[in-house]
Amino acid sequence: MKIEVTHNKDKGEANLKIVADFNDQKPHLEKAAEEISKSKKIAGFRPGKAPFDVVVKQVGEMTLLNEALDSMVRALYIDAVTSEKLDVVGSPEISVEKVAPDNDVEFSALVALMPTVKIKALEKKVKRNKSEIKDADMTEQIDSLRKTYANEEPKDNKAVKGDVVVVDFEVKRDKVVIEGGTGKDHRLVIGENTMIPGFEDELVGMKKDEEKEFTLQFPKEYHAEHLAGKKADFKVKVNSVASLTLPEFNEEFANKFLPKENTDEGATGIVGPDGKAVNSDPVGKFKEMMKQRMEYEADQKESQRLEREVVETVIKNTDFTVIPDLLIRTESQRMLAELEHTVTSQGGNFEDYIASAKRTKEQMVEDMRPEAEQRVKAGLALGQLSEDEKINVEDSEVDTEIEMMKQMYANEPQADQIGSPAHRASLKSQILNRKVLGFLIEKIVL
Repeated sequence: MKIEVTHNKDKGEANLKIVADFNDQKPHLEKAAEEISKSKKIAGFRPGKAPFDVVVKQVGEMTLLNEALDSMVRALYIDAVTSEKLDVVGSPEISVEKVAPDNDVEFSALVALMPTVKIKALEKKVKRNKSEIKDADMTEQIDSLRKTYANEEPKDNKAVKGDVVVVDFEVKRDKVVIEGGTGKDHRLVIGENTMIPGFEDELVGMKKDEEKEFTLQFPKEYHAEHLAGKKADFKVKVNSVASLTLPEFNEEFANKFLPKENTDEGATGIVGPDGKAVNSDPVGKFKEMMKQRMEYEADQKESQRLEREVVETVIKNTDFTVIPDLLIRTESQRMLAELEHTVTSQGGNFEDYIASAKRTKEQMVEDMRPEAEQRVKAGLALGQLSEDEKINVEDSEVDTEIEMMKQMYANEPQADQIGSPAHRASLKSQILNRKVLGFLIEKIVL
């Protein structure tokens, strides 16, 4: 095997050009022939036992070469990296340049070279915020829940703040309807500010079947950058108006949400005239239950914030040599894939999403580079810290989590993937990150 290495120090990368002759290819071709003979019936031979030459004659040299190519390239790449003593990180970018029977196989591999990562002394400097649920927070949550159970009473007179209106709307710029700029039977509550500033104010005073045209300016921080700070023309038709009557926050309302054990006869021993169990203090128990839930959510939110700040602190306290461009580019592409998954899982079309943002996929990948670089730095710093502090994950720890997941997802389609080599590797990485973060929180959180 011939190997030619070209270094790009400015980008922290190296390009390997690898040429494999027949002797390099042979073990991989023989393995591929064996696999083919297992699945393809070859007269006179048991599955997997047909000689190499017979398999070649049966399927052809090119078919055999294509069958062997992926595993051959992976193995030869690893051999080349080992031979050249390269300290690589992440996955290579491989380009196969020449594949033909009775010829050398030629391919190139762009690799990211592991940068030097030096973490300076860590000090306690990150402050944990105390989660505090105030009475006003409780009232806001209760009112939000009451709105969910509100009664709507259709009305013919003018819409006021707090009313529910159902509208058709159209948004134009330069007399052209913008992407996503139409809506049919769109329901909103005036005053909840679910639309851009000023839109709901324009609906105040309108009646059913009335139409109206007006101009508004999108916020400067609007999520669609091509509309941020721009003016647009709106046309609205009100299809219906209804007043909202919120249920009173009383014992009857509270009992709808209390756990069964708090409302059955065994909980209080008190039974009402209708034969149903009566809770001794449903309003108080409901408030206690809601406060506990809000405290849990606030604690979770604070833990997430704390982890982010801890990681940012470590990154600022770490010296890196050149961060490989390939790592950043790969992470940007992974982030784009995550965004696509989010959009499609919510029923959206990703191509439409990109078009509405007036960006190409390539531009979006470039937009994501700053965050991608932070992610890469975080991974490198946490990895180095695990080495410095000798933080490891035992196989038994992975086994324990796998058993828990098998029980949790026993009836799910993905259950057969739990415990696979790829899943074990991913799970081990997750556990290691958790342990490193736990170490950091103990080390630098006040």
